[in-house]
Amino acid sequence: MPAIPNHLRPRREKIFGPAPGIPLDRNAKVRIMVYAEGYNARYRRKEVRAESLR
Repeated sequence: MPAIPNHLRPRREKIFGPAPGIPLDRNAKVRIMVYAEGYNARYRRKEVRAESLR
């Protein structure tokens, strides 16, 4: 019996459902923002401006 391609197989139903949201306190929000700023400063690509493409 031939195997069914992945795109034709039925999807499995979700078991756990959506996760409940947990409100973040002020310190948690600040920790996330500081981490994101540091990450962006390190990995930000140089902007390509329209003037430099002409």
